[in-house]
Amino acid sequence: MEAITPPKPGTAWRRRRGRRIGRLYGHVSLSAVIPFLLLVLGFFALLLPSLCHGAAAGPFGGQKTKKQKPVVSLTSEELLDHLEEWNTDLAIFFYAPWCPYCKLVGPYWDMLGEWHLAQTTPSLLITRFDCEQDALAMDICMYMGVTQYPTIQYLGYGSYYQNLLSWLFRHPGSNVDRTVFFEGVPDPEILKDWTLMMKGISGWHRWREGWRKRTKSWRRPCE
Repeated sequence: MEAITPPKPGTAWRRRRGRRIGRLYGHVSLSAVIPFLLLVLGFFALLLPSLCHGAAAGPFGGQKTKKQKPVVSLTSEELLDHLEEWNTDLAIFFYAPWCPYCKLVGPYWDMLGEWHLAQTTPSLLITRFDCEQDALAMDICMYMGVTQYPTIQYLGYGSYYQNLLSWLFRHPGSNVDRTVFFEGVPDPEILKDWTLMMKGISGWHRWREGWRKRTKSWRRPCE
């Protein structure tokens, strides 16, 4: 008895298969899909370098080490470097060694640093700064508007506003550019949400400026 070979899939079979796929997926044209795919790829192309840089960067632009501390103590020179040029976001705990309230809030700040270190939060460093470590440190604290201990401040990228009213009148969060004060109860959960929010604003400013630079480079002068 001869074996019956099935017919090869010809043109009619391909048409039937195409109609089935069309009914399943709604006849999406390739010309409509390509712009969307290009937009998604362009977004990730802009976002990936900043994420990679943030994940690889250490406290001051170097590579992260396994022995990195949850809370980094800043010297006067290191803080001045961050004020002059953005390297990474800083959440700063200004204190004095003799301050009793600083000793009460200090453990909460350490808990915040341990949480961010466990999450490996990119482009964010939890720090503390002794305003009385030297004369330069006292001048820096006065310049940054520290009037009481402890004071918590965020140093990020772009402009910050202290509240809705200051945003409406375009009044910055503090006298120092790229900074904003923490206002509220220094609870670990509240501090965590606040630092994540400030980091999101900083990331948005960096992404927007990077996008503007890229769009300017795409433009060509008319000849």
